[in-house]
Amino acid sequence: MNTLIKLLVLAIFMTALTAQAQKFQVEILTDQDDVIWGFDFLDQERILFTERDGKFRIFNMNTKVLTEVEGAPEVRARGQGGLLDVRVHPKQKTKIFYTYSEPTPEGATTTLASATLVGNKLIDTKKIFASNASTSKRVHFGSRIEFDDKGFIFVTIGDRDERDKAQDLSFHNGKIVRLNEDGSVPIDNPFVNTKGAKPEIWSYGHRSPQGLVRNPKTGDLWM
Repeated sequence: MNTLIKLLVLAIFMTALTAQAQKFQVEILTDQDDVIWGFDFLDQERILFTERDGKFRIFNMNTKVLTEVEGAPEVRARGQGGLLDVRVHPKQKTKIFYTYSEPTPEGATTTLASATLVGNKLIDTKKIFASNASTSKRVHFGSRIEFDDKGFIFVTIGDRDERDKAQDLSFHNGKIVRLNEDGSVPIDNPFVNTKGAKPEIWSYGHRSPQGLVRNPKTGDLWM
């Protein structure tokens, strides 16, 4: 079993032991050789998830059937890089957004793409944002995706182990970016009129943000 999955199962088991007032049951749904980096629910039965080496898979919780999805991008699966987060559009359940470490002449960079899921195949794939955080270093890609209810999408990008750039608005390193769902820049982004700044930037000064969630009641974004 993957070490990360073992630790997760152990953590859940220890929580069950210490929570006297509640009873938990632990069930291993699937056991993969590679790191499951991100996942989201297509519906009440099916989970779409990524494996860091570059595969999408769908797991059916009722039938326990695991299916590989065609149409994955080319990734640079080294170190912490590879196929990263995946999210299902909150209203259009066949529209998929995902991030990955895209190969570049310098090494790799964090990139966001969208696609349509038809059966077990991704079609109409569009690369809608590529960060200028390309380097040969193998760490700190980010990269989580979150939506709000106003048509915007947020993506985290790690500092790529180049810490000074996290404070530099001319780089995407160490930032959360805010985009329209087609990849264009919202006109009210905080640095859209700042000379020399990347207009996609929403927040900066982060090291390797790998968690992102929006409070549906308040709209607050937590990283």
